[in-house]
Amino acid sequence: MIEPIIQLNNPTLIYGPGSTGKSWFGQYLAVLADAGMNSGGLGVEPSTVLYLDWETDQDELDSRVTMLRNGLGLDGPSSIWYKHMTSGLSADIETIRGLCATNDVQFIVIDSVGSACMGEPESAEVVLRAFGALRSLGVSSLCIDHTNKEGSLFGSVYKYNASRQVFECKKDQQPDDNKIVLGLFHKKANNSRLMKPIGYELNFSDSAISISRQDVRDTPLEAQMRVVDRIENLLKTRPSGLPVSDIAEELEKTESHIRKELSEAKKRGLIVQIGNNYSLASFTPEINGTEIKQWQL
Repeated sequence: MIEPIIQLNNPTLIYGPGSTGKSWFGQYLAVLADAGMNSGGLGVEPSTVLYLDWETDQDELDSRVTMLRNGLGLDGPSSIWYKHMTSGLSADIETIRGLCATNDVQFIVIDSVGSACMGEPESAEVVLRAFGALRSLGVSSLCIDHTNKEGSLFGSVYKYNASRQVFECKKDQQPDDNKIVLGLFHKKANNSRLMKPIGYELNFSDSAISISRQDVRDTPLEAQMRVVDRIENLLKTRPSGLPVSDIAEELEKTESHIRKELSEAKKRGLIVQIGNNYSLASFTPEINGTEIKQWQL
């Protein structure tokens, strides 16, 4: 429904610590779906949206939606339906089902999953009951959730299992800065391969918020990418290649760690070794007149 993040008629889960911008991003997707507007590298199907809110109130959501619409250059009010939630999703599912049927809702935002479950977060039964209720609606959905003290998805593993796509949300924000760099790190995909991290920059003003697509490799969040991706990014800037020691120094990793990652990348045909240097296979260098076989990344 929203390519490549929200699968049609399936739940997508985005989780992260508080204040990472995940609710802002969920509201951004809601605004795009409501307007039927492609933006930020996203392909969007027009959809009637229902926002189920356990976190704030309608005044705050209205304010945020207005700021997002201003940032997108949209005039007038939105058509997003709103419901303030105080009980669990499964307990209120018949009311929600009626809203969906009456208003032809195709996209629901759940903010947030912990409150929607309304029970012990480690309980498989509680989580499965909430996701079963959500699936019974037959709509596309975005489920926003939090992390525990260790930085992992909070509560039962069945949240992860019941979602068709899962993204971990990370951010970089400097003190007194009016922008957030947000990264979505793809953790699970049922119907596609895992994507490389997707980055966005959120810029705030008094009356608007503008959101633009960013390459995570060009942001401070690059340090949180997989090591193999960081090696690839580094070698793209060094066509002649680098030895293990230089790669390890640049990425602040041990040489043994880098050798292990390079070995796996060589097996996949992503990287070639020429003498003591490692290069991207796609650069097709020529050594002593012998062409090294090209591989598509």
